[in-house]
Amino acid sequence: MKKSFLLLIFVLSSFLVFGQGIKYKGEVKMEIPESQISKEDAAQAKSMGLFPADKLEFEAMAQGGKYKMVYLNDFIIFKKGSYILGDANTKIAYFVFPDSQSYWEMNIDEIGKATQSVQKTFKMKYLNESVSVSTLPPKVINAMPCTGKRIEISYEAETSVLGMKNKSHTKQVIDYYSSTTYDVLALFGGYNWHNQGFSIGDPVFDREIAAKVGFLGFPVQVTTETWNDGKYNGRSILTTKDVQMTVVSPTNFALPSGYRKEDTGFSSILKKMADSEPQQGEGSEVQTEEKNTDEKNAEKNEKSETKDDTIVKKGKKILKKVIKKIVK
Repeated sequence: MKKSFLLLIFVLSSFLVFGQGIKYKGEVKMEIPESQISKEDAAQAKSMGLFPADKLEFEAMAQGGKYKMVYLNDFIIFKKGSYILGDANTKIAYFVFPDSQSYWEMNIDEIGKATQSVQKTFKMKYLNESVSVSTLPPKVINAMPCTGKRIEISYEAETSVLGMKNKSHTKQVIDYYSSTTYDVLALFGGYNWHNQGFSIGDPVFDREIAAKVGFLGFPVQVTTETWNDGKYNGRSILTTKDVQMTVVSPTNFALPSGYRKEDTGFSSILKKMADSEPQQGEGSEVQTEEKNTDEKNAEKNEKSETKDDTIVKKGKKILKKVIKKIVK
């Protein structure tokens, strides 16, 4: 979740607001090894009100530095029909939620500062950073001639939280196929909304990555594979299709009137998750059976609880109390 939706950094003054725009559709598939997802993790995500995160379908449009992407299916905390608005001129991005008639407002330039603030909280340090770029053979994807680059990024991240230290090694291999048929600078305002994996959060290293990767055209297919501590963590595949050049009405990029502005951040995400949770009495018979089974298993496990289990359980209760205070 930390990288798919907050890397919104773009700069360029728009001079083609009433010029030709672009519309297209696409999807992002997440292919994660089954061994990486336990039934417990899946159940926990469901109980937190999270939607599936294995596939995102979207439709998007851009013109003169303005952008809109609509979610065509439920994805993590975003319900079908939610959308993103972005404007290179104002450097403001909105996450809009029609179901609750609310939105989040984000200043693009402040996002990097927020990331750095989180890193300070976890006392995060980056070590042994490396990036290399090579050329891939050209190919045609969805009737679009494309050129490709392979970007390999590796680094170690060291964190320290409450006296507990952790060190991990991450490697990413990104095969980025793009088309220069479309003028992305005029359309998107110099920002490629579908870049994946090109920023890790270390400002110095991110600048080095940008310098080595160079300019990228309109993204047609982006495949990102990840390894953590030598273990394969799966891949994501972005594919765009049905591209058409057309005039896009300015009304598509307007924030709807009457919508309520919500604070952006951790508390808002928790609230959105809570709003997505099934209410008591809702759900199918299968869900009820699952609940009954879970309760029986909980009773059985309670009897055989070890001392460590009890400590963990108490810790979770404390965490829940803290979260309740945060979202008030």
